[in-house]
Amino acid sequence: MSSRACDTCRKRKVRCDGVDSSPTENPCFHCRMSGTACQYEQTPKKRGPKSKRSDASDRLRRTRPSLLSNDHDASPLSGTASPLPLATSPTYEGQMLAWELRVSARTTDLIVSPSLETAVLNARIETIHQDLVRSIEAIDVKNTSWSLDATVKRCIDIYMNVIFGIRPIVSEARIRSNLCLKPPNLRTNLNSLRFLSRTMLSSDTLVDLERIRSYTLVTALCAATAYLLSASDAPEEAVVGPMFLHASREMLHIYEHLDVECPDSSSLVIRMFQAGALHTDGKLRLSWHLFGAALRLGEQMQLEDPRSFQGMDPLEARLRVMAFRTIRISARYHRILENHPLSICDPPWSALGSLDDEPKISLMMSSSSWDKPPEYESQLLVAFELFERIWVVASEILMDLECFVRFDRRDTSVLSTLLESHQNHFLDPYSTFLGLLDQLPPFLHSPESVKHIRHLDETVTEIQCRQFWIQRANLFVNYHCLRMLILNRFAQYGLTTMIGVQKTDTMVALRKTEIAHDMNVFLTNAPIDSLLVNGEACVAKIRYMGATLLEVIHQVQAPQVVKRAHSLFSSLLDILTKLDSRASDELISKNHNASIL
Repeated sequence: MSSRACDTCRKRKVRCDGVDSSPTENPCFHCRMSGTACQYEQTPKKRGPKSKRSDASDRLRRTRPSLLSNDHDASPLSGTASPLPLATSPTYEGQMLAWELRVSARTTDLIVSPSLETAVLNARIETIHQDLVRSIEAIDVKNTSWSLDATVKRCIDIYMNVIFGIRPIVSEARIRSNLCLKPPNLRTNLNSLRFLSRTMLSSDTLVDLERIRSYTLVTALCAATAYLLSASDAPEEAVVGPMFLHASREMLHIYEHLDVECPDSSSLVIRMFQAGALHTDGKLRLSWHLFGAALRLGEQMQLEDPRSFQGMDPLEARLRVMAFRTIRISARYHRILENHPLSICDPPWSALGSLDDEPKISLMMSSSSWDKPPEYESQLLVAFELFERIWVVASEILMDLECFVRFDRRDTSVLSTLLESHQNHFLDPYSTFLGLLDQLPPFLHSPESVKHIRHLDETVTEIQCRQFWIQRANLFVNYHCLRMLILNRFAQYGLTTMIGVQKTDTMVALRKTEIAHDMNVFLTNAPIDSLLVNGEACVAKIRYMGATLLEVIHQVQAPQVVKRAHSLFSSLLDILTKLDSRASDELISKNHNASIL
């Protein structure tokens, strides 16, 4: 009997009584019983512990075939865009190089040269870009290919002609310089640079950082723009939002640590665009996380201090100011309407200068796409300043109310004295808030009026009219929502007399229906696309108005007031249905308090 087991017994791990020198004449007992051939073809393995290098090679051989499968390269971005298998990608060899490098570094603790690390980063960048290209080209648009460059140009045109009025935070010339989106080819390894100031970076590193930031910014802008588009109006652009968002977020991960150490205006804008796309997509918590990162980065850059702009390029200084102002307004929205507490110190609004104090530079908009009137950008900034002013005054009223309530809770014996002495303290700023939109410029009071300007081209007037309608919708939706919010906060503490409203439940409910009526009249007369472009934040404010009407319906006893609230609620519900909110669908599925909207 041989000491070596046959192949079948070795596989079954049983005792073998065969003879390996003559398996045909002397088969083992198990092979005779099962009727199988008794063979000794497998080569015996060496005994003893395996080496680390051998283990790494085995794992690499076992895992490498999975890279060739379609499942590994399936695009998570869109069900309509299925990329090609990775084996056919021009970046396959680069991916294999990156994979082998990671395995070798984990198992054998190899020291990799900087040039090889840079090659790995470039391979990763190329992979992100090729995934984006293949996903977009796979979209079926009337049996023709849909190219990346055409999609980027379309998204930039839509942003500058439609959305810029409510988000004036980019330079058109800088954005359009990246119309032909190409993956940046790095000459330095950005991952190896940590805790460096911008003055300590080499010229090659600064160029690499600028290139990868530009790519990330353009893809983030395209993502935010595409998410705001209706699939029925722009089916091609609307479905590319997840593709651009994925590419932008993956690209930001490559240089994020260096971006935090050496931020600029695009560092803020990229995070704002990504947060806006996620917010429109209904991913509210992830959106707040990204937005919080932008807010903390703005604080780190000390943008509330005018000295931080000394010696800076004027265009960059202006972009930082506009980005930080937009972030601060959004922070108030998140804090007041979505109950997201600010986790860092919130400096007073007085720390931010007015628009008149900003650096005087050339306009952020250029005339490369169409012949813009010289006063057009200044008109757009008038609406932005009004929008900011609405939030400043409303926030100050609510912050003073919180301070008053905290003081009252500490010493209730002086409440009657405080009510009398602080009556005008709240009534005066509240009256100022109510009159903020009384004297609007003609182009905001009636956007259609720009169509009657004779010396302007019809295409130009159409673009201007749409921008002004979007700004008007942004102003009035925020204004009416804040009116309702201020009334609700004062009613919550039983202090409505301090803003001129009788304290009884019926009178407070009557004032709520009046505010809801004003909102309903505006929404009914405004173009629906002006509401859609304002995104999920606009929907949330309308939803808040509807939730307040529901409280009136269920808590107030006056039949006439309840009847009117029912009618207004039905009208708001119809408008919300037209807006097709993703976040509203998510709230319904989770059975939140406002899910019935």
